[in-house]
Amino acid sequence: MKDTASPTRIAGQKLNPAPETSLLPVFGAAALWVLSDSGFYYLLPTLGIDPDYNKQGIAIAMFYTFWIGVAAIAFWPQYAS
Repeated sequence: MKDTASPTRIAGQKLNPAPETSLLPVFGAAALWVLSDSGFYYLLPTLGIDPDYNKQGIAIAMFYTFWIGVAAIAFWPQYAS
């Protein structure tokens, strides 16, 4: 009897391993998250902006809009494919 429970085969077809770059977007998103979070807690107070959504809502919205642009540029190859 043929072993069909092998993790490298499904219904007689060999599975291709995931490419090594499949985790690159995850690590990129994590890096952007760390950078934006660090900017929120360290850069904004350095610039004299209180990191409080209730007091500085417009400034913080502009800060995160900047990071949305950075993320769109950084992940453009994934969007295009």
